[in-house]
Amino acid sequence: MPDLKEDISKKEEVKTSAEQQAVSDRTDEIRSEDVNDILSHVPSWMIRWGITLIFTLILLLLFLSWLIKYPDIITGPAELTTENPAVRLVTNTGGRMQAIILEDGAKVKPGDNIAALESPLSQDELSYIMDFALNIYDLLDDPVVVLEQPDPKISLGALQAPFNTMWSTAFEYRTMMTDGYEELRIASLEEKERQSQDLIYIADRQIQIVTSELDARREVYLDNQRLYNEGIIGKMEFYTEEATFRQKEMELENLKRSRTELDISMANLQQEIRDRRHEVVLKTEQLRSNLVLQLNTVRSALEEWKINYHFVAPVEGELVHLDSWNEGQFIKPGTELFAVVPDDKSYKVHIQVPAQGYGKIEIGQRARIDVNGYPAAEYGYLQGTIVELKEMSLEGQYLATVLLDDGLKTTHRVTLTYVPEMTGTGQIVTEDMRLFQRLFVNIRKAINRE
Repeated sequence: MPDLKEDISKKEEVKTSAEQQAVSDRTDEIRSEDVNDILSHVPSWMIRWGITLIFTLILLLLFLSWLIKYPDIITGPAELTTENPAVRLVTNTGGRMQAIILEDGAKVKPGDNIAALESPLSQDELSYIMDFALNIYDLLDDPVVVLEQPDPKISLGALQAPFNTMWSTAFEYRTMMTDGYEELRIASLEEKERQSQDLIYIADRQIQIVTSELDARREVYLDNQRLYNEGIIGKMEFYTEEATFRQKEMELENLKRSRTELDISMANLQQEIRDRRHEVVLKTEQLRSNLVLQLNTVRSALEEWKINYHFVAPVEGELVHLDSWNEGQFIKPGTELFAVVPDDKSYKVHIQVPAQGYGKIEIGQRARIDVNGYPAAEYGYLQGTIVELKEMSLEGQYLATVLLDDGLKTTHRVTLTYVPEMTGTGQIVTEDMRLFQRLFVNIRKAINRE
């Protein structure tokens, strides 16, 4: 019985499986017929409108790529300055701050005193040197001006040596110009010249007289010679007359020689006078030049002292304290203390441009500057135009100069407060480039990389 039940169960399972397979095959047959029916009857409107839609989309994309264009933005570090940059005052030597004369923001003119450091030279000693130099300047204009004697009680430190040289040169110059010794020497020579002229005049008179006497003796001599030849007078008488005539000739020759010696003496004397006058002129000019040189040396020393210990406004403008300074504070050498911003409302910006973007930049292009410390979202940008491009690069960077349109007024109509050498980021707007062109540029780059 058990075997019979098992056989019946197996038969039922086989029958059930066969029925399920038949149903599945029938279902697949029905589905295949539906799919084939759909595929064999594709609607014609889908083909037509589908191709048209795809072609239209392609044309639209090409048109948009040609229509859409935008520029490149080239950025670089920027520095804001004025047409005439701010002048910084830097210490050349260390020392304590002795006095702060002008406060931050004060208006200054060239030569205004700003501050002073402690120095070995006091203000009284400085005034003493300056007054003495003015006295010597007066001496150059008028040599009879009284030259002050140096005060031995005053020590001038590093300026003592040039001061002493200046005074000794001034003393020698004034002595040369006022004691009259050289003029007396020249006057003595000129007196000798006048006396020599008198001697020459006397010699000329003597020559005239002796010449007349010689002419008379010549006639007597010729008469005696004729009488001697005729035998009227004797030989001794003729020789005596001839000796007298020859003696008169010798006397005339001696006078002429003396006259020539007087001419030579006169010429030498006149040359000596000219030489003496020339020496006086040369010595005077040399002393004057040396004195001016010594004055300039002292003035240069004073200027160096001012540069080291005294701060003076070099230009007209606004004074800016670059830090908080106090009297008595020690200042290290090379410290930037102050800056004078000229009264110039023309501002410009120097932008460092990388080499890879330099070729796209041209004069006349627009630029905007995001100033450090003034967030662009809150304050806006400064705007301007490129007016200059440096053709030489420095460490791979080129320099573009931008002239601001509205000075320090931003795009948000906010006026920034100028601080010397403000920095920021410059953004240069280059020429527009179409999206179509950019696509081909990228394709070309991809091909070149391969």
